[in-house]
Amino acid sequence: MMPTEWDDAILRAREHSHSGRFNDALRPLRSELELGGSVLRKAHLASEVADILRIQGFLRKAYSTASEALRWRIPDDAEIGKLLIVQEAYLGVLALGCYGDALERVESVYESTLRNLKLEEYTSPLIRIEAYRAKFLEIATLDRQYDLDLASTEMIDRLSSLLEHLIKTNSVEDAWVITCQLDSSLRRKEFGIQPIIDRNFQRGLLPPESSILGREVLRRSIEWLQEHNDLPIYLRSIIRYEQARSLQALGKKDESEHMFKLARNDFDSISHPYGSLEIELSLLLPDLASRDNQLDWPQLRATLNNFKIMAPPIKLYMWLQSTRARADTLFINQLPWIMDEMETCVKCLESDWFHVDEQYSQALISHRGGKNGEAVRTLTNILQVVQPWSVPYRNGIVAQTLSRACKTMKNYEQAKTWAMYCIQQWNSCRSSDIQSAKEELALLDLIMTPPTLKEDVEIMNHQIAADISQGLFSTAIDKCVALGKRILNSSLLSIRQSQSFIRESQSSFQESQLSIPERWEMAQGMMKQAFTMLGNLEEKNQLLQLTNISDVICTCLGQRAECNSSVELYNCSIVLQQNLRTKHLVRQDMFQAAMAQLRIALVYQDIHRLLHKRHSNGENLEAERLTSLHGALAAFQGARTGFFDVGDQSMVAFTAFQIGSVQFQLWNMDKASFDNVHQSLVAAQRLADERRNDLSALRTLDAIQTKQAMAEEQHVKRIHQFGFWASLRSGLLELQWFWMQNGKARSVSDILGLGTIIPERLIKSLRED
Repeated sequence: MMPTEWDDAILRAREHSHSGRFNDALRPLRSELELGGSVLRKAHLASEVADILRIQGFLRKAYSTASEALRWRIPDDAEIGKLLIVQEAYLGVLALGCYGDALERVESVYESTLRNLKLEEYTSPLIRIEAYRAKFLEIATLDRQYDLDLASTEMIDRLSSLLEHLIKTNSVEDAWVITCQLDSSLRRKEFGIQPIIDRNFQRGLLPPESSILGREVLRRSIEWLQEHNDLPIYLRSIIRYEQARSLQALGKKDESEHMFKLARNDFDSISHPYGSLEIELSLLLPDLASRDNQLDWPQLRATLNNFKIMAPPIKLYMWLQSTRARADTLFINQLPWIMDEMETCVKCLESDWFHVDEQYSQALISHRGGKNGEAVRTLTNILQVVQPWSVPYRNGIVAQTLSRACKTMKNYEQAKTWAMYCIQQWNSCRSSDIQSAKEELALLDLIMTPPTLKEDVEIMNHQIAADISQGLFSTAIDKCVALGKRILNSSLLSIRQSQSFIRESQSSFQESQLSIPERWEMAQGMMKQAFTMLGNLEEKNQLLQLTNISDVICTCLGQRAECNSSVELYNCSIVLQQNLRTKHLVRQDMFQAAMAQLRIALVYQDIHRLLHKRHSNGENLEAERLTSLHGALAAFQGARTGFFDVGDQSMVAFTAFQIGSVQFQLWNMDKASFDNVHQSLVAAQRLADERRNDLSALRTLDAIQTKQAMAEEQHVKRIHQFGFWASLRSGLLELQWFWMQNGKARSVSDILGLGTIIPERLIKSLRED
């Protein structure tokens, strides 16, 4: 038998594997291996065993199987031997978290075997080499070991052409392999994320033009597979299930439930051990895009426990990730059991990569939830003890998060150390993200050594001139932006604190003798100088620096508008942020797009305050005030949706209150219903309480200080005030009593539980320990 053909043992194994019966799939393959035979046949069987172990998540066993097979004397020109090389490289990265020379080995096989191959010369092993190479490059692009745009475009073009050929030649099994990989590669290119976790592409977002052809080929392939007369039931069941998930994400409830029913019938007909449970999980945990926040957590947990018994660990891990994404956003009290399950699951996956990825995720949740001490300990352990990654980009991400957590705790020396380490790591892999790290380092320098304004300007101008003379334009722009923020911070008069871009250093800066208009002119001059240098940067870095420059300009416009009572200057700031938001959406940077939307909302609020002041002085500006409030409401709602999508809990809570605040102002003008106000404030209170409860589970100094700071946040304090006054004016005694009692209970709790004054020497001692 030719080794490039699918023999009966392999076909039976694949059917069992797709049907979820992995032991039944491995048994015939291992039996055939024990019988011996030619080296090529054994290598072919070993490759299939490794692939099934990978699908289950037993990554070390899969890696060992492929590595052992490679030690056999496989002929140099054998396709199956080259498949094993690529397969083993990919499995090694997943299992050990270390690249080594894996990328070079994969590309060497590609250059020698596939680059100049004609479509009609493809065989099944070569098709699987293409699929494995695409999987490998997805990881490499994620870690900046490979150019993201170039690799993604090349992969999609090759996979699309190959898939069209397989459809023409009626190759069902191979077409299914490439269909799955093309889907994964398209999602990675369009959104830069793990495709299995997030289904953003189904939410109606417009993909880049370069992906449209690949998306059309993918659509045709799925239709062709569905209509294929000889399509095995085990493949049809998976296709129907995936279609149901897509329809569910698009909000087509009736159609998705019908497709789920068909998929369930197929799963049951082949006795799939966990197919029906997966459908139940899909119905219990709709996609985040559905915005359905009413989850049956007891039933979800029970179903996950059953799923854990029947399904492979990699499948359980994916569902736990989806569950955690929902809990991290709105249901923090569910996180402990989810994280415990994920920790157990990661151990079964036998992968350092997943283990450390999970540690980092836990640290990130701690940091976002205000548990910075816990986050610092976990992140420091990752970088100093575990060290599983020889991947500078990922090390830089960990170091940057660690620096930010240290900065929040006002441990500036450690924050600076880790910021410098982050820059070092990202510089070694030429990451465009290095710009943000450099600016954070510049701000840390200003916080730690605050000179007077005149000295600051003089010193920084000399440094900027030196950087320009050496062609270090990116560094020069960083310093221009930092200095512009420094100047504007010194000129803050009655601008609210939320517009200060460097709050923690505000009290440290000394005032100079420069007048306020002189400072504005100086700050705008710095931004003009920075703007002229943008053309010297790579295209990828221009948007990041343009965002930084625009932030300073908008702050300057806001200060000038406040002092000059100018709505026109505020409108200039809105236009600037709208243009920035459009650019971020094109680049699929959803967090920065949400931040731009938030800034737009805050500017609308500034306009309303200005108009209200003028209205109180006799001007009739009722219509203009109403327009500004509606603009703020729409922008806050858009920002909240954006932060919800990226899982930023603190920003979701902040924007939830702001929505309630705007609804309260509209209601005061008789332009909104009381129900709108009450529901918005209840939602904001629930988010604040969940954040408090999460912190209350800890007894650390960091948790106490975070809760103390939270108790002083204006948007947290005013929830109960707004609710009380709205209920009082509406004459709703029960609700008035509800808000009064809740506010009083919260105040007493904060005074008794958080009123402790912690001596500075004790804080210093605890941090040093």
